[in-house]
Amino acid sequence: MAALVDYTALTEAEGFKDTFPVASKTPVDGLNKEFWRKVRVDLSLTNLAMGDWAKIMVIPAHTYVKDVFAVVVVAETAGNILVGDANADQSNTWITATAATSADALIKTPASTNQATWGKYYHAAGALYLSISAAFDEAILDVYVLCQQIDPE
Repeated sequence: MAALVDYTALTEAEGFKDTFPVASKTPVDGLNKEFWRKVRVDLSLTNLAMGDWAKIMVIPAHTYVKDVFAVVVVAETAGNILVGDANADQSNTWITATAATSADALIKTPASTNQATWGKYYHAAGALYLSISAAFDEAILDVYVLCQQIDPE
């Protein structure tokens, strides 16, 4: 039975590493709090079965997401990945189905239902999910997200 696998609850030894950039000084206007966020998902340590999807990143409330892209660090024998912000299998809100069979293949955000050219604002907290088109037990993926914190007041 297809199910959600919450990678954000896993440890690095189980295949999930969440990293934040070094904080930069506050700019003069005090609003531009732009930063890159990166997660590493190691599917060789915690596999995904066909039909499963994985929660890979929490997007904080009041965050504007400008861009999402993924890099295949270690390739999978067969299959595609999709990245979206809907808690569902085969959600391609950000990154449409792209082969994960070549290491170092850059999977860039295309035009999407989020109008990726302009990004998306998350007034309430959200999350990113990874879907697959075959069982994955080899791939290692780095997912990068360009964010900007927006003051809600």
